[in-house]
Amino acid sequence: MTNKILRTVVMGSLTLLAFSNAAQADMKPYIEGQINYYNLDDIRSDTVSGSITSGGATLSASANIENEYDTDTTAGVEFGFKINKNSRIGFSYSKPSFDLENITLSVGATLTDGVDTITGSASQKFSRAELGTVAAENTFDNTAKLYSLNYYYDFNSSNIIQPFLGFGLGIADIQNAEDKELMYSLHGGARYFFNDNAYLGGKFSYGSIKGIKDGFGLTYEDIDYYSGTLAVGFEF
Repeated sequence: MTNKILRTVVMGSLTLLAFSNAAQADMKPYIEGQINYYNLDDIRSDTVSGSITSGGATLSASANIENEYDTDTTAGVEFGFKINKNSRIGFSYSKPSFDLENITLSVGATLTDGVDTITGSASQKFSRAELGTVAAENTFDNTAKLYSLNYYYDFNSSNIIQPFLGFGLGIADIQNAEDKELMYSLHGGARYFFNDNAYLGGKFSYGSIKGIKDGFGLTYEDIDYYSGTLAVGFEF
């Protein structure tokens, strides 16, 4: 699985780099520091039958679960190069942490570690506090390392303010997932140049990560997220 993802990202990289073939003489490197705000949609698992055990806890009955996570704000970095007047390619990295806020079990399902037990019922959410030692035994919290190769098209509407649109292809390395997974993203924002080389930037992104399999053996639907970015950058 990991090799397949790497091949996909490499092919995407080659496709993006092809934009530079006719404009290598105009390449200008850039680097920016980022503050990123992440908000995950609720994450729903597929339905499983029987009982599965992980980390001292057992999920039983024909069941699925839905996890709701807190938002997170974290630092990030992006570096790349401008290949002509309107096109940029950049590689970004960030490492958000997502803490479980609520969990919903399907009707009749139980989650237990032998000390505390929760049982699903219609439209009921269990808070982190209500999970008791079940949350302690199983790490529902996740740290995600997000690597993305991005292409941006800059609209040169003025010499100072530069709106842009873009897309990205990359890898998500999630703490409790069995494998690294493919992700893609769409971007929109603007950069404000306060001199010839330095700028402040803002970006809004939508992203999707291919559904993971966790330590329980649960397979989840694709993970959608939204992020906002404030950046300070410099073009060399």
